[in-house]
Amino acid sequence: MNKFKKFNIALLVGVAGLTSSCEKYFEGVNEDPNRPTDVTSDLLLPSSQAFLAYGNGGDLARYTSLLMQHVTGSDRQFATYQIYNFGESDMDNWWRFNIYGGALYDLQDIIRQSEEKDQPQYGAIAKILTAYGLMTATDVLNDIPYSDAFNAVEGNVKPTYDTQEEIYGTIQTLLAEAKAALAQPAAAIAPGDDDLVYGGDTDLWIKTANVLSARAHLHLAKVDPSHYGMALTALGAEGTDSYGGNADDAKFTFANDPTTAAPWSQYVEQRGDIAYTGYIHDTMATLNDPRRFVYVDTATGGLGATFAATDASFYYASYVEQKFIEAEAAFGDGDAVRAANAHNAGVAASLSRYGIVDPTYTAAQGSETSGSITLEKIMVQKYIALYLDPEVFNDWRRTGFPRLVAVAGNITSNVIPRRLPYPQSERIYNGANVPSVPSITSKVWWDQ
Repeated sequence: MNKFKKFNIALLVGVAGLTSSCEKYFEGVNEDPNRPTDVTSDLLLPSSQAFLAYGNGGDLARYTSLLMQHVTGSDRQFATYQIYNFGESDMDNWWRFNIYGGALYDLQDIIRQSEEKDQPQYGAIAKILTAYGLMTATDVLNDIPYSDAFNAVEGNVKPTYDTQEEIYGTIQTLLAEAKAALAQPAAAIAPGDDDLVYGGDTDLWIKTANVLSARAHLHLAKVDPSHYGMALTALGAEGTDSYGGNADDAKFTFANDPTTAAPWSQYVEQRGDIAYTGYIHDTMATLNDPRRFVYVDTATGGLGATFAATDASFYYASYVEQKFIEAEAAFGDGDAVRAANAHNAGVAASLSRYGIVDPTYTAAQGSETSGSITLEKIMVQKYIALYLDPEVFNDWRRTGFPRLVAVAGNITSNVIPRRLPYPQSERIYNGANVPSVPSITSKVWWDQ
């Protein structure tokens, strides 16, 4: 799906500006009826959802999963990444085709149209997805463009960068605005089947906004522990304000078609330079964790069928994650009883996602009490539950769990990277605004 748009953010806004200035001279001579310049929200929404799912479930997930030892780079390009040899050009596809050139630009168009055409539900969903996209981008890069990034009509082709602290303020503002809009009566034109996540269900989008708000607060708890309580407040009442079970998950399901297949499916089909070994698999074997037979195909050693399927799902947010957010936040807020109960529910929900019933494992790893629960237990179980999810990279940087050790032969002086490099395309076309980063072992703002 990343073939749909191949733009660098600076080039993209530049082209938009040039298009608008030429129209008054040529008055439609160069207009192609098969390439519309004004695309309606019902077409932009599904493609935006796909771009986010493909980019974050593809390149970003592979990079972070390798750093977190969910997978091992075994050959060719990923053997280089395995020793933490990442370059700026490695970030270009994700940045240009999926996040900025793909999703965020189109989401801004939906927001603009929602205001012009009185379509608040479209704008609300776009704001939630924008908040999600900004969070994933800032978490791995730190400062990123936003407030100055989509001003093509003003001729701005080199946007300045907002600080990560500013971006997190923007995230919470977008989510709050989205919830307020979703509470309005349904507009004459509102999302339906074109919403490939919830089919236009506003209640589930409100719950997703609350879960993402809690995630954002949790990320900032290392900066200010009061965010633990804010995360719990954001979750509110389970089933009313946040998810009530796995059925409520915000997920994008890909199609059974080679051109629209899930990113891991395409990767497995086209490449063979990742092995499904590493710390997580060793840990699961030690714990006799039944999910290890889902994560890896024991007959071939390849990726398990659930994850390698063409129609696999990508989770923007999930009930499993929600329960572990609650567990960590409650533990940080001093409520060990709630932390233990949420941890246990998170383990149970993860097993249930794969149809696993294992009383022995649940008794050993999912039956903590207020006296036995620890932050490490919460984070290790979340690490296992969120297999191949980029969020694990954020969790490890915040908490130090699980206790990972840098891989052998690394080029970073035995320090696991704590960020990814800025894209080469941004350095080339917007270099004056791209922040200087000492190395990929330096920390983003919330990780200090």
